[in-house]
Amino acid sequence: MKSFGIALLWIVAIAIALLLLVRFGRRRKIVLRGRFAPHLVRLVVLVLVALGASAETAHTDEGKGDADKVGQAESDAPDVLHAKTIARWRAMTANFPRFTRAYALWHSNPTAHPAPATLFETRRAGRVPMPPRLRDLITHESTAIGAGEQRPGVGAASLLSALAEAEAYGLIDNWVCAFLWRFGEADGPPRDPAALALHVELGKRLHRHARLANALLRAKAEVKPIAYAPRVWASKGGPKRVVRVREAKARRDLLAAARRLWVQSDAGPWEREALVGFQVEAGSAAAWVLRAETGAETSVGPDKKLQLTRLDLLQAREGAGPVVLRHTWLGTIRLLPGETLRSWDLVKRLQQPAQEKLALAVKQALQGDEAAAALLEGALPLTHRAIREGVAKQPDAKGAPRLRVILTLYTD
Repeated sequence: MKSFGIALLWIVAIAIALLLLVRFGRRRKIVLRGRFAPHLVRLVVLVLVALGASAETAHTDEGKGDADKVGQAESDAPDVLHAKTIARWRAMTANFPRFTRAYALWHSNPTAHPAPATLFETRRAGRVPMPPRLRDLITHESTAIGAGEQRPGVGAASLLSALAEAEAYGLIDNWVCAFLWRFGEADGPPRDPAALALHVELGKRLHRHARLANALLRAKAEVKPIAYAPRVWASKGGPKRVVRVREAKARRDLLAAARRLWVQSDAGPWEREALVGFQVEAGSAAAWVLRAETGAETSVGPDKKLQLTRLDLLQAREGAGPVVLRHTWLGTIRLLPGETLRSWDLVKRLQQPAQEKLALAVKQALQGDEAAAALLEGALPLTHRAIREGVAKQPDAKGAPRLRVILTLYTD
């Protein structure tokens, strides 16, 4: 009789476990009500553990078809994504955010906060060395702004070298991407094929850097940061072996996750924010768009629409006639044959009526007009300079805070 009761309990436990698994599979919430004997609950748990192992095995078998895709994605990851980069990136992320916060404070009010050139000593940046080329650019910028001047132009080749060095140091961060892109404002559009090739490569590398930064952030969120136990004192002999083993495992897991997530990651705001759209006028020559995401060249014919990101290039080919583009609000801009424009250069091609519209919209937005602010936000590559000048003249205006936030969508 006792054996019959035990067998009956097992049957009931298996039935309850199967019911729970069905509800688990349908992603339904489960609430147990009523009174169950403790030993019946233990039996249900044992059955779930056993079936869970089988389900996990089955899930693994079903996922074998996707293994080739994951392997292909990992093989497409950039060469810079390796174990040494992960180790350096983890060290950099421990200290670099403090520098970027101090830099943001200085950039918002240079007279009230220390220049970035002094932060390398005061922020203990020596523990994680700043890449020399990037440090030089930051020093040049702080010196120029401190003297009331614009950022100096250094050329696309110098920016590419600084970016490559930063990645070698493990400094892969969206701040680096935005800083180097802003530094290119003073360079002007490319004038010859060699300069054009450098600008195309710079756009591609900045786009890749943004993807790398986002992939690493997603990987870090997936792996989770390591939690260290609090210690009253620290040994001069360095971390114990168990801590070193834990850190090495975290780096391996982070690298595997980053290489897997690379193919799923995009450039974030560089692909979605501060876009501008045009329509090629009838009778105009075809416009060519050099995409930073893929490096591809796309031709857009008359009466067709195109959309540009901040990293794309716009070109009119030699011997094909001028290109005339129309913006729905600010009118037309014109490219002569053989010209290539960056996002920074579009505002310089606006005609006088467009300049007057911009001045009126900035004035209304500073007074708190929501519709005017929305117009300015929708065409940032064409409006950023007018916004910056308007906010500088009226920093305490009612709409100035919103315009500052809108401007960061373009500059950051």
